[in-house]
Amino acid sequence: MRKTVCFILLLCVLLVGLVACSSREVANDKMRIAIGWREQGDMFRYRTLVNEAYQADPNNPFALNDMGTIAESRGNYQEAEGFYQKAIQNAGNRRVSKSDVKRDEGRMLKDVAAENLRNVQAKMK
Repeated sequence: MRKTVCFILLLCVLLVGLVACSSREVANDKMRIAIGWREQGDMFRYRTLVNEAYQADPNNPFALNDMGTIAESRGNYQEAEGFYQKAIQNAGNRRVSKSDVKRDEGRMLKDVAAENLRNVQAKMK
């Protein structure tokens, strides 16, 4: 009986881990596609995919940064500020590999998000 319970608990832990990895991968895939739509000027599809990425993984720093960009573009500066702050917290050592803002490519994501945060805070003054 005890072995069965341990096995079931282990199986549950493994399944939760797979779902977390899957959500992270789904969010990353959606963000890659979203950037392509943004580069092509299709802002509706871009915003839709960024939102889907955020829903799949609310801690995805790329989705958080872009949710901030979207909120900022709509004049929702306080909301944007929150997204940028969360992006900085979750960025770790990730770098921007592809962006329609060419100067951001290769930069640390936390630096890009911090710059976005400073810009939006300046607008709030």
